[in-house]
Amino acid sequence: MAPFEKSMEMMPFKQRKCLETRKDEVCVIRSKFPNKLPVIVERYVREKTLPLLDKTKFSVPFELTLG
Repeated sequence: MAPFEKSMEMMPFKQRKCLETRKDEVCVIRSKFPNKLPVIVERYVREKTLPLLDKTKFSVPFELTLG
């Protein structure tokens, strides 16, 4: 993995993609899956004990309960 790629991974999702790109992606996902909610899940930057996530984008049902 190149150093630039690693630094891109460490950046928050909002900084990796502009607002318009994120809006477009949400529109595409919601048109394909109208009963799902697109969610971004990232590990906190200062977290040291939890492993890195393989992916950050998830589609979850609207009825999902979080705690």
